[in-house]
Amino acid sequence: MAPDCTDEKGIKRYRYFQVEEIKDSEKQFKSVESLKVKSRLIRLPLAFEDAETKKAVEKYLSLIRPDAPNCDGGYNLGYIAQCNGVSTQEVKNMILETEWFNSGCGFWPGGGFFWPTDPRCALVVPKYNPPRTWTPEGAVGIGGPCVFTYTTPAGGGYQLFGRTIPTFQFAMKHPQFKDNPCLYRNADRIKFFEVSEDEILDIHKRVHEKPDYEYQVEEGEIIVKDYIEWLNSDKIKAETEAFKKRQADGLKSAPKL
Repeated sequence: MAPDCTDEKGIKRYRYFQVEEIKDSEKQFKSVESLKVKSRLIRLPLAFEDAETKKAVEKYLSLIRPDAPNCDGGYNLGYIAQCNGVSTQEVKNMILETEWFNSGCGFWPGGGFFWPTDPRCALVVPKYNPPRTWTPEGAVGIGGPCVFTYTTPAGGGYQLFGRTIPTFQFAMKHPQFKDNPCLYRNADRIKFFEVSEDEILDIHKRVHEKPDYEYQVEEGEIIVKDYIEWLNSDKIKAETEAFKKRQADGLKSAPKL
């Protein structure tokens, strides 16, 4: 489905592609290795184990599932670590070290589906069972192998590990959102860097109330051939296999949800 036109009220109308049109588009590419993908890099501050995330977990324990094994200690980081056979600090390192590629926007207004570009950081964890009824705006979690940043308060089932800054603004008051309430585009990459919770709270105010916060967005591209060569290097393959073994052992021993 793709934009076809904009009507007199400024609303985009869509049409569905025919199968033959998709086939014709595919034929334009001689090989995957010749592709260069436009991909912006968005640097997002992240506070681990913040108070708002803890409130969501505490509310879940109080109202939905008091015996939830994924919420030990008031957070989900410990459970993420168990499922992957690593320490809590190693989980944090993996989240920060890789870039997360957006395979497509959707699921929730302004949302994106983010996957690790570094297979050595490909954490996997089951979702909540049953899901939460509340998650704060800006919370960041992982479900299966996919990271999601919560754009508004919502329910949800991803295991939460921290909070970032606003990535959606319906009011479109901030300059970053003047043309689109959504921060993300398809094929964007996000790179987290750790900050304090106070910094996150300050930025939320600077986005929604002032607004004067400057988002860190860089134009760029992914050269697919270079990325494939990097993935297939002996070092990356060996370290990925070692992590997958730890991960498999962790998933076997972690409590089932």
